[in-house]
Amino acid sequence: MGPLFTNTYRYAKFAEAVRVKDPTNGNFIYATNKPTNVNSNPSVTTGEIRAGAGNGIVAMIPSDTSLGVEIEAADFNLKMRAYQAGGKHGYGAPTWTCTTIAASGSTLTVPVATTGTPVPEQGYETAYAYVQEVDAASLIQSDGVAYEITAAGVVTGFNATSGKTYKVWFHVNSASAEYVTLSSNFDPAVVNLEYDIPVFANENASNATNNRVGTLVCLIPFFKLNASGAGVGGSSSANTTTGISGMAIGYDQTVVSAECNTCSGSAPDLCHDLFVPCDGSNKPESMVILGGYVAVPNGGSASVPVYLVVDGTLVKPDPAFVSYSLTGAPSGTSVSDSGVITAGTTAGTGSITVTYTESGETESLTAQGTVEVLSAS
Repeated sequence: MGPLFTNTYRYAKFAEAVRVKDPTNGNFIYATNKPTNVNSNPSVTTGEIRAGAGNGIVAMIPSDTSLGVEIEAADFNLKMRAYQAGGKHGYGAPTWTCTTIAASGSTLTVPVATTGTPVPEQGYETAYAYVQEVDAASLIQSDGVAYEITAAGVVTGFNATSGKTYKVWFHVNSASAEYVTLSSNFDPAVVNLEYDIPVFANENASNATNNRVGTLVCLIPFFKLNASGAGVGGSSSANTTTGISGMAIGYDQTVVSAECNTCSGSAPDLCHDLFVPCDGSNKPESMVILGGYVAVPNGGSASVPVYLVVDGTLVKPDPAFVSYSLTGAPSGTSVSDSGVITAGTTAGTGSITVTYTESGETESLTAQGTVEVLSAS
């Protein structure tokens, strides 16, 4: 036996949405609300250090950290396949077309003004045509013969019979045809990957109609894809899906952190997991000014160190929801809308009140503290 607690237990199930963006500019590459499966597989190797009598394990040092993700979505998307293998994606490609021609002589000429200009199929340097007689049997031994067709539409090498009608198959460039070309040297793209998982609890949400309490958002800022999702297949028992798989890549911040913890190491971040409540259940409990005191150099400035308290954790508030007011401050001292106190040349103390009101909320949180303008040295 042991103590039982009254925590609210959350349950995450299903995959709700997937978003893939370009990490350099934020442009969307792929988005779907049809995921069927999402698997995240973190791993680490713990290397042994042995010493002493019996050569026992005295320490375990972690190394070779990795985070792999595999996603499957029910929809079919060519562009995502291109990124999976570092291929080329675009529009405008040779596709099959056909036309019927009533022969008036021994030569067939297709009307390129209406059908389009014959072009070579991918993998060929010559444009070919295939001819079938209408209302006649078609054998691959005879009608599977390739005849060269010129850009003007003239089928060369085929001897037509005047009065008969023929169906001519060939390739033209279709502007609407979407294509992916994979080279022999796969180099999958690096993308920004984000996916959502619904979260439930045994309680009603704010609208009292369901027990969906939030969303688990998993974000990998730099994700190196691999080629496993680039293939195309067909099955009589299952639909062709879109697969996303790869490994998280560590990334460094582009600005200098204010932290001075020399033991935190220099390891870059891999991913971020966020629980976003849909009913405001994680509302701030209170707001504090650290130390309840702000010292401002004479003639200088200082920011008010104000924080929200959420589940016992200090959180920086959104500045759009915060207001500041000074009372009894020394002459020449003021506070800006962003919480920066600018002192005059008069030393002394005053009070500051900080108010936090979220958008759409009627209740506010407040914090008070002392402001002291220091004497000139």
